[in-house]
Amino acid sequence: MGRSKRSNATVSRALPLKSVFRFLVPSLLLILTLPAHAQGFNFLDDEAEPGGYDVTAQITAPGAEFLLARSENGDGYSLKFTPQALQLWKIRAKLPSLLAQSPLKIAKFPANFVAQRRGPRWRFILNGQTALEAEDDAFSEGQIGTKGGVKGARVQPIEAIRFEDDFMRVAQEVALKEAIANPRAGVKIAGVQGEESIWSVAAGRFATTGLTENAEAQVAQSANPFAFRPMNAGENLSLAGRPFWSDYVASVSVAPQGASEIGLLVYAQDAKNYLGMFWSDKAGPQLRAVINGSARILDSAPNFGPFEAGQWNRLRLQIAGGQLRGFIDDAEVVRARTGLFGRGQIGLMAKLPVAGDDKKGVGAVFDDAEVRSIPDFYDDFSRVVPGRWNTIAGKWGWHGAARPADARGAYGVMGEANWTGYRVAANLRIPADGAGGLLLHHIAGKGAYLLRVSGSKAKTPGAGMAQIVLIRGNKTQVLGETAIKNRFDNSNLSWSFGGERGHLSAKVGDELIVDAFDNSLSGGRAGIYAQNGQKPVGISSFSVEWPQKTSNWAKVPALYEVDQQAQTMGAWSTQQGFWSANVPGAPATKDNAVWHKGEFFGDEDLRFALPDLGGSKTMKLLFAGKNGARLTLTLAGKDELSASLSDGKKNWEAKAPLKTGAPMEIARRGTFFIVRSGETVVLAARVG
Repeated sequence: MGRSKRSNATVSRALPLKSVFRFLVPSLLLILTLPAHAQGFNFLDDEAEPGGYDVTAQITAPGAEFLLARSENGDGYSLKFTPQALQLWKIRAKLPSLLAQSPLKIAKFPANFVAQRRGPRWRFILNGQTALEAEDDAFSEGQIGTKGGVKGARVQPIEAIRFEDDFMRVAQEVALKEAIANPRAGVKIAGVQGEESIWSVAAGRFATTGLTENAEAQVAQSANPFAFRPMNAGENLSLAGRPFWSDYVASVSVAPQGASEIGLLVYAQDAKNYLGMFWSDKAGPQLRAVINGSARILDSAPNFGPFEAGQWNRLRLQIAGGQLRGFIDDAEVVRARTGLFGRGQIGLMAKLPVAGDDKKGVGAVFDDAEVRSIPDFYDDFSRVVPGRWNTIAGKWGWHGAARPADARGAYGVMGEANWTGYRVAANLRIPADGAGGLLLHHIAGKGAYLLRVSGSKAKTPGAGMAQIVLIRGNKTQVLGETAIKNRFDNSNLSWSFGGERGHLSAKVGDELIVDAFDNSLSGGRAGIYAQNGQKPVGISSFSVEWPQKTSNWAKVPALYEVDQQAQTMGAWSTQQGFWSANVPGAPATKDNAVWHKGEFFGDEDLRFALPDLGGSKTMKLLFAGKNGARLTLTLAGKDELSASLSDGKKNWEAKAPLKTGAPMEIARRGTFFIVRSGETVVLAARVG
């Protein structure tokens, strides 16, 4: 971004006679002073950017002050360290207003400090502990200045994290050049092992080695025959990534082979300070915080049991907004909330009773490490974060749970106006005569999607129904509904409400309750809704998640599509190998159908390029199962595609301007069948 013109112009205003005032907070009397003007500040060369950033520094004494995202007219934020408190102010039109404050807990100076800006979220970290949080989206870019007891201030711009390591230390051109020409004579891994690594060893020793079960495999005939192996007896710990990484999900595949414990770390500062999920040969997984070498258990799953030696498992650990969640093979096993560290590297850990030996398969092997940014959000309402929730209607109480303060219907929203493709979840306590729900894609003045779950005796519209409602101004339209009668009366269950490119779905756990299709609102903020009965509605454990994208099933690597590969892996790995005219259990048809040999459950996606359907040509796609369907594609005219869908009972017809070669996507989501080309929806119908 371009640099704004430097200026030392004063941004203060004439203070009233009583420029210092007092107010009482629990157990502490704080002195509040208005922020100082810009004179005397040192402005950094780097500035605040809308994509997010960190400001790091050492605080050497009380009285330190930061100007953040300051514009030329003086608007922006001021962070001030008083002897008693840490205060965040917003300055607009030269008028300061206090956004948030917390007691200042610094035992001694200097103190390490980080200011994190992520979207509208501010997070301030002192000595590895979150000290203050607030949310405000008024200013996203501008100058950064420091004053008083501040030393070594720096700005670190932030971008989305994309890190992958399959531990293959051979240059791609070396591994594949000869292999593509002659796939039967690829490079053997025994000749290319090495110690090269982007990981820094913090304890013990690691080596990049070949997997024991195919140590003589050819690179040309394996996706990757390399792995990362701890080698020393005792603790082996290796770190990767950047110290400023935050709000991310890390995953790795691991097979223990005699190791007594394995672990995946996040927010690692060094060998003695990190968060991690650990799993041993004698106990179930644990979440631990290690501070100065001393471990503290945050959560555990003893009933999950110990790992199985030699068995590959996928470990996943994600941290966002202070919520730490651990998964094993996609099943969540441990969860905790923590304000520790706030950012840091990832790490791999293994404890070995004896030295590792790759030839004998002793120790453990790690493979396919991956890190991605996640903007996931969680609020347990244990504390109020200033600016987080905006009340649209009614009145809320936020302590311990979100509850309407009176009998009026209440709406509240949070997040960012550009959010898309997310899922909202929360525990909804709904009395028989009340209603509660969740909001998606709220944009002021444009509308929102509402999941409304009403008790059987509710006086609101839709008593005894779970409904997905489109709200536009004062008008509402029910897009989909399911009669639930008294099933959820007086319940306290985890509901989720998600939107994926027009498909809206509401679930309790993994059970689909109601879904609908509408793509008129492309994105917006998340929120909550409640209408009290005789007993209040309660909403707790609110979260916003972006579902992890999965790889395409049956995607064939280009290397295995060559003709020469037919006698090795090509016989079964080419596209033709996935299809058969005779598949056990496939419905008999008169169309000489060719069926895919895979078995698919739940949501499905099929992608292909639209073939030439000139003349009288047609393309038919058959989908088996309980909600089976037949899709027929023809060209109704020049560059106009005609789509006809039938489930045997009902027919749907649609047309769209598409040409031969257009990318087509057929998706099954819940009860819906959706035909698209890019972002153009050709047809969307509820089947069955």
